[in-house]
Amino acid sequence: MNRFTAFLLAVASVAITHAYTPPPGVEFLPDIAYRDQHPKQKIDILRPARRSGPLPAILLIHGGGWREGRREEQRGIASRFAQAGYVAIPVGYRLTDEAPFPACIDDVVAAARWVRAHAKEYGIDPERIGALGHSAGAHLVLMLALAEPAGKFAPGFLDGVSGRINAVIATSAPTDFTRWGADHGQAGGTMFFDQLPADERDAAARRCSPLFYADSDAPPVLLIQGTADRIVPPVQTERMLAALRAAKAPLAERVLLDGRPHDFILSYETLLLPMELSFFDRTIGKDAGRFGREIATANDSRPARNNKERAADWLAR
Repeated sequence: MNRFTAFLLAVASVAITHAYTPPPGVEFLPDIAYRDQHPKQKIDILRPARRSGPLPAILLIHGGGWREGRREEQRGIASRFAQAGYVAIPVGYRLTDEAPFPACIDDVVAAARWVRAHAKEYGIDPERIGALGHSAGAHLVLMLALAEPAGKFAPGFLDGVSGRINAVIATSAPTDFTRWGADHGQAGGTMFFDQLPADERDAAARRCSPLFYADSDAPPVLLIQGTADRIVPPVQTERMLAALRAAKAPLAERVLLDGRPHDFILSYETLLLPMELSFFDRTIGKDAGRFGREIATANDSRPARNNKERAADWLAR
C-alpha cells in the first residue's frame, strides 16, 4: 500500500469514526456496552427503521491484526446489511496492546452472548445470528462459530447463554497459529505465543486456532480469500476447509478470488457484498434453509467432500 492510499484510508477512518450519519431508513443505536471492563467493549446496532417481527442479525468484527482497528469503521458496511433487512452489529473488542491474547476472543464471545440474551429487546431472532469478519476479524468470527462453548472463553459471563452463531463468513482468515511461522516460510513461530515457555506454546496456539474446533455441529461456513494474499497464506483456509469437511460439517465452502490480495477494499461493493448478502439470505435471512433444501434434494448442490473451491459467481446462481 503506498503512502497516499494509506493517508486516504486514515482520513476515511477518522471521518467514519467521528461523523457517521446513517442512511435513510436505517435506525442507528451507537455505543451500547455489552460488558463494563473496558471502553472497547461496546457494540453499535443498525437496523431497519420500519420492521415487523424479529429479524436476523449479523455481527461485524473488524480486522487490524488484533492490534488496531475500531468497530466504528464497520458502520458503513453495517448500514448496507440493515438496508437489506438485517440487524447489523459492529463489535468492539480489546486489542493486544490493551489486554493480552486471548482477551479479544473473550470479548467477541461475550458480545455474542449479550446479543442473544438481549435479542427480544432489540428485535433480533436469537436463532438467526450470523457473523462476518475480515483477517483478524475473520479469525474471531470462526472462533465464535466453532469454539463456543468448547474453548471456555469469557468464563463467568452469561455462562447459560450460547455465543455460538448460526452462519459465518470469514475473509482472509488466519485459522492455525501452530503453523503460522512455517506457513510464512519461517522456522517455527506461533504468532502471539512465542513469549510463553516452550512447553506451553503449542497448547496455547491450539486453543486459539479455529482449525482445532471443526466438528459436525458447525454452522454454515463460507471462507473467502484472494490467491495473492501475502499476509495470511491461503493454505490456512485450505486447511480449515479440509478440517470442516473431514468433520462432516453440514456446509463448508471456500471461494478463491484469482489474483486478489489480502484486502478487498476496491472490489467490496461489486464483488464481496453481493456474495455475502446471498450467503446470509440463504442461511439466516429471507431464504433461510435454502442451502439445506438444495443439499438434501440435489446431488449437484452438495458440498463436495474434497477441497475444490466454488467459483466466485457461485452464490449468484
